[in-house]
Amino acid sequence: QVFINLFQNALEAVEDRAEGRVDVSVTPGEAEAVISVADNGPGIAPDILGSLFEPFNTSKDKGLGLGLVIAKDIVSD
Repeated sequence: QVFINLFQNALEAVEDRAEGRVDVSVTPGEAEAVISVADNGPGIAPDILGSLFEPFNTSKDKGLGLGLVIAKDIVSD
């Protein structure tokens, strides 16, 4: 669910860009791995950045503002 949310957000961020790009990388470690999902979309508006993981905080017209909240809760658990 976490990856689906991150991929969906990244794909939506680049959907209107001719050169839209989503990169996924994995850096393995001894006890854990770091997985990064990055895109070349417009970025996150500064006014919502501080409350990015709070429920119902979104910059999308059709967004609910729950995807990253749920993803954070899953990872925390």
